[in-house]
Amino acid sequence: MILLYDGECGFCRKWVAVVQSAVNGYVQFYPYQDKYSEYSYLNESDLQKKVHLIDGKMVWVGAAAIYKVIALSKRWPWSWLGRLILWMYNNVLGFNRLSEWGYGWVASHRSRVSSFLFPPLFNRSVLFFFKGLGLIYCLAFGSLLSQVQGLFGSYGILPISSVMRYVQQLGLSVGQLPTVFWMSYSDTMIMAVPILGVCCGVMMMVSSRYLRLWSLLAWGLYLSIVTVGQAFMSFQWDVLLLEVGFLALLLNPCQPSRWVRFLVQWLLFRVLFASGMVKLMSGDLSWRGLTALNYHYWTQPLPHIGSWWVHQFAPLFHQISTVVMFVIELIIPWFIFGGRRLKMGAFVGINLLMVSVILTGNYGFFNVLVMVMTVLLLDDLSW
Repeated sequence: MILLYDGECGFCRKWVAVVQSAVNGYVQFYPYQDKYSEYSYLNESDLQKKVHLIDGKMVWVGAAAIYKVIALSKRWPWSWLGRLILWMYNNVLGFNRLSEWGYGWVASHRSRVSSFLFPPLFNRSVLFFFKGLGLIYCLAFGSLLSQVQGLFGSYGILPISSVMRYVQQLGLSVGQLPTVFWMSYSDTMIMAVPILGVCCGVMMMVSSRYLRLWSLLAWGLYLSIVTVGQAFMSFQWDVLLLEVGFLALLLNPCQPSRWVRFLVQWLLFRVLFASGMVKLMSGDLSWRGLTALNYHYWTQPLPHIGSWWVHQFAPLFHQISTVVMFVIELIIPWFIFGGRRLKMGAFVGINLLMVSVILTGNYGFFNVLVMVMTVLLLDDLSW
């Protein structure tokens, strides 16, 4: 016997994979697209809407085909259940109409039924998320290695030793000021923290075990520096890394929580939507007049050679770029809460914006961190 199904339907492929293991090879399963030339007497429109079970000149269609396939199984309770339902289909008044109506409803709502019966997996996406977060910790701590003594050492601009002596005089505790520098605030300790942070980030990137442990250590070390770093550690990306890092501690790589993934997606939405709204609400008419990018590339904090090149483009290019930016920051973020395809659209749009910002400016690891957050928009099948 041969069962023909729609090979372009994801739900059909998943259903076939489940049933195929139960019938032990008594039925051969083929996408109708591969066998249509052999069964051209069948209506292609019907093949797209319903499965067809063919045995010589006998053809079962829709619900009847499914019942027949299940009845052929040699496994209990598949065989018993299939024979019972097939008997009811042929003998119980109205059951065949009810079955075909149910089959038609499922066929018309394949995406919804598929997400209910075969919920998407996110294990691979969560693993990529942790690997990406490890890269961010390497970038964050690595950039501190060449600066930490000049910024926070005993002869630095804002010595950590001065901060710790002050808070000790105030009688504060580690609960009020969470930092490892309660143990020591020597220059050796100040240098050791970013080195250990880089090591934790590397372990997150190269290992698939104890990911949350390495993430916890890296997060605690970064929190320790941000807590006493004052003006040098109060940027948007520092706070965002701590928030994303905290949510990562709640994310189990083996059994990813739907709610933790939602919290990361909600944070991603807030970052992007707020970025768009703050421009419109700033009172700067150049944003509403679509002329801001005429000045942005050479007035941003850390322009580089890419900034100079893009600044040379025509004013019309800058106006179109501003419109595209507002679309990605104000409209695309709503796709995050949509279906699978909308999420994939949000993933593409947001990453295109982040890459363009990296090519035209320097905002530390902020843009890469946003890109890492978008990984959780994709299920394993998307990869």
